[in-house]
Amino acid sequence: DTISKDRKARSKRKEELLIEEVLLPRGGKTVWRYLDGAAAPDASWTSGRFDDSGWKSGNGPLGYGEEGLGTTLSFGDDEENKHMTAYFRATFSAEDGAKGKFKAVALLLRRDDGAVVYINGREVARSNMPPKVVFSTPASSAVGTLDEDKFHRYIIPPDLLAEEGMNTVAVEVHQASPRSSDFLFDLEISGYAKDDKSPEPDKTP
Repeated sequence: DTISKDRKARSKRKEELLIEEVLLPRGGKTVWRYLDGAAAPDASWTSGRFDDSGWKSGNGPLGYGEEGLGTTLSFGDDEENKHMTAYFRATFSAEDGAKGKFKAVALLLRRDDGAVVYINGREVARSNMPPKVVFSTPASSAVGTLDEDKFHRYIIPPDLLAEEGMNTVAVEVHQASPRSSDFLFDLEISGYAKDDKSPEPDKTP
């Protein structure tokens, strides 16, 4: 009937308004620089100016003890005393005027067990982690299969993006225990254009 057709037309127009631009894709489409050693990097490691040329590189997802990994990390020589933390860096570009273009930026984080995410040196997300962290800090809790397979969504303000040029995302992922059998990290960042319907956040930083 006429009412039903009108509803469908409005629904279609609403769907057409939703324009998502993937800035940093998840999985194997992104190459990450990573540090999986026995100590933390220099304190400036979250900055775009940090030199990560000495770090290893690999495609996502990254971890160990899981299926479908793009890159397998090292946990050290002792299975009963694995490294507690690994560090990751990647860059992505946003066209000039991105701050004005995007109404919101969505970050999708998959982690086992906990993580802290930074963009251009500023913390934007903290998932299953205590307020203060160092290399040996454990995640707040061990996560089960359902949680480790989930992408946790965070909405961040577009003004955290660089006005022009490259943006740097840095992530530290922590185990809940040095005896943990698995480790997993993956991430995606998308921008939502102004006047579009922004996604509702699961959590905010």
